Amino acid sequence: SGISILEVPTATLMENFKISRNKAATILTLIISVFSVFASLSFGILKDFKILGKTFFDFLDVISSNYLLPLHN
Repeated sequence: SGISILEVPTATLMENFKISRNKAATILTLIISVFSVFASLSFGILKDFKILGKTFFDFLDVISSNYLLPLHN
């Protein structure tokens, strides 16, 4: 399922920036990995790091559920 989720942004990068599938998938994987590391660290080492009063994980949750999902419709 993770591969299928990555397909749409990969195709978008390929079309908009005229890059290969391999390069687009690598770029997206790196970006997602960085966000994932910070999100998981926000439960431990980075629990005191706040963005608008929220941990990094909670901040990403608010952005995705309140702003990005409504844009999908």
